[in-house]
Amino acid sequence: MTMWVAALLALAAPEVPPPAPPPIDAASDALPAEDLRMMAATIGPLTATQPIGGDAKADKILLLGRQNGTPVVSGMMAVPPGDATPAPVKGTLAIVRSRERTKKGQAGPLPADRDFVAAHRLPLYLILVGKGSTQIWELAWYEGRVRHRPVNNKGAAGPWLD
Repeated sequence: MTMWVAALLALAAPEVPPPAPPPIDAASDALPAEDLRMMAATIGPLTATQPIGGDAKADKILLLGRQNGTPVVSGMMAVPPGDATPAPVKGTLAIVRSRERTKKGQAGPLPADRDFVAAHRLPLYLILVGKGSTQIWELAWYEGRVRHRPVNNKGAAGPWLD
């Protein structure tokens, strides 16, 4: 009889979910892939100036991934200027964010851009478009912190800055 009671109690016990897997951190200090940087430098400026309809201004966000080893745009969206970069979907390897320079003298990443990289440990390629000029910045989790560096229009990167 006690065996039946024990079996019924086992069936009635709430199901305990399996423990969450540990965060994947093995590649968090790896340098961003050169081919993703080159892709960001090529397509980022092209998307920055494209209208989204009417007179509305928007930052364009491209999600980069891989398909059979080849870099691909796996998603894209437009967000109002100043809105946070949305959390990436599974499989995203890097983010490209194109924005118009709205702050006078803005010459690099904003604190929100650095916060995104710190939270998600994914490279963020920031394309800043202004009157007649485009700047490209690569932000990445590197050497245990968020670092950034300029990138030219051919995808070549400059030195890491803090």
